[in-house]
Amino acid sequence: MNYYESNKISQSKLKVFLDSKEKYFYRFVQNNYKDNDTDSLGFGRYYHTLVFQPELLKSKYVINNGYTVGGNMGVFIEEFYKAHIVAGLQEETAKQIAYEKSEFKLSIDTIWKKFQDSDDPKNVNNLLYYKFLKTTKGKEFISQEDYEKSLLMYDALTNNKKIMNIIAPEDITGGNIETFNELIIDWEVTYCSLKLKSMLDRVIVNHYNKTITIVDLKTTRCSNIKSFKYDIINYKYYIQSIFYINALEYLISVDPNWSKLQNYKIEFIIIPQYTELPYNMLRPVRLSIRDLERGYEE
Repeated sequence: MNYYESNKISQSKLKVFLDSKEKYFYRFVQNNYKDNDTDSLGFGRYYHTLVFQPELLKSKYVINNGYTVGGNMGVFIEEFYKAHIVAGLQEETAKQIAYEKSEFKLSIDTIWKKFQDSDDPKNVNNLLYYKFLKTTKGKEFISQEDYEKSLLMYDALTNNKKIMNIIAPEDITGGNIETFNELIIDWEVTYCSLKLKSMLDRVIVNHYNKTITIVDLKTTRCSNIKSFKYDIINYKYYIQSIFYINALEYLISVDPNWSKLQNYKIEFIIIPQYTELPYNMLRPVRLSIRDLERGYEE
């Protein structure tokens, strides 16, 4: 089972729970949403793969050259595809799941008719979109526009020497730096047997300095670091930082391959990047002691 399919508690699930227990129950208990359902856009996941695991792009993603349906019907078609084709559920079951997640006010029979009615010019794209989804064979997809945007953002990132020195530091001493991309850690809070999971963008182990740096890339609509600091509060990034640090500490405590790093200092760095032209990199953020303490408290 991959990271997104696992029902263990992630930092994003935890933040939903802290924000609203009712919302958590609705999303993850009643409707069994997966972690990638909570992401505002698949673009962020695609861009992270481009930056940290480019070798997986072809196996995980396909570019959509124009087949798309927006709004509630788009949600209905996508959820029906996930339930019926990907998960292999019966048509009627998949239809009901898609209907509930699309939150239509019209009856399910009316929506199903609109979905299948290819003779009506207003609905012709519905089946075309569904047929396109079936050709993706379970891969995620992004638009041509987002694909081109991701390349421009990637250029802006890799051409920034200061940022790249953090993300990919030069190993001038030779053999003293190890890098782990999209590091998945399954862990638990032992005193209450709470099962947790984390996926860290990049972990850099510097044996010369005896440091472990967790690098977290954030795409943001904030054009400057001052406004991004509000995002840190609004999106509770301080909770994420503590969650990831605790996950790494757990890994070091139980995994023989990591146990030799027990005396290394762990730091958490956020790398924000603006998602509009010119896709500039904002100043890296190292959370303050106060922010980290707030994460522990919450």
